[in-house]
Amino acid sequence: MLALTSLTAAQTTAPAPVSPADPVFDAKCTPTVTLGEGEGDYRVDPDPARKSAFFDVAGSNPEAFMQDIGRKVCHILYRKASEIRQASHLTLVLSPAVGEVSFKSGDGADITVILSTDYLNKVKKEGGDVGSEIRGILFHEMTHMYQQDDSDLGGADGGLIEGIADSVRYRAGFMPGDAEPDKDGHWNDGYSTTAFFLLWLEKRFPDFIYKLNLSMDSQDNIKWTPDAFRVLTGKTVDQLWNEYKTSPD
Repeated sequence: MLALTSLTAAQTTAPAPVSPADPVFDAKCTPTVTLGEGEGDYRVDPDPARKSAFFDVAGSNPEAFMQDIGRKVCHILYRKASEIRQASHLTLVLSPAVGEVSFKSGDGADITVILSTDYLNKVKKEGGDVGSEIRGILFHEMTHMYQQDDSDLGGADGGLIEGIADSVRYRAGFMPGDAEPDKDGHWNDGYSTTAFFLLWLEKRFPDFIYKLNLSMDSQDNIKWTPDAFRVLTGKTVDQLWNEYKTSPD
């Protein structure tokens, strides 16, 4: 397990945007958080010592810890309160979930995040930065809570959804130490492959990720297609990907 690092100034495309102080904005991004029992193969870990890997980072008020991350996610994704996707409740299950890292279930206003205590303790045992990893995971999963995904019309490309979530994680300062661009893949392979492509586009087209996210509005009755890249940049996604593959940065 490689150590986890925060983004350096050279790695970021730009500072994560900060929206003006707005109590309505922040209220929409401050979910109620419940520590859940889980079910089936993903029931809560009965071992307090194993769960301490999370609580040592989150402190005595995990709800406030996660609410702070939710607000920061929204400040990266959005500019106005009216743009924010409605999401009001998150259940966190600290499950052994052996072989997993984390995942989200549910959609819209009520989601569940499974966070693997087995994984967190492996990071800890191998000398990794557990705090950075927990924050990075939650930035990714809580992006899924708030990002647009065109779900009412069948959903946008899954790889793109995951890439946007990783791009928010990276812009928040929690890039895994082993994350790097993969220009041999495809633009919608997801996760870091797509995230680095989106961050490259962000440098060339300011506010690109913000605008791309809005193009997936699940309430606008318009089915999302990759033509959104052309609308936002004047070039197709395949043209942009080919330029990215030959770019030195």
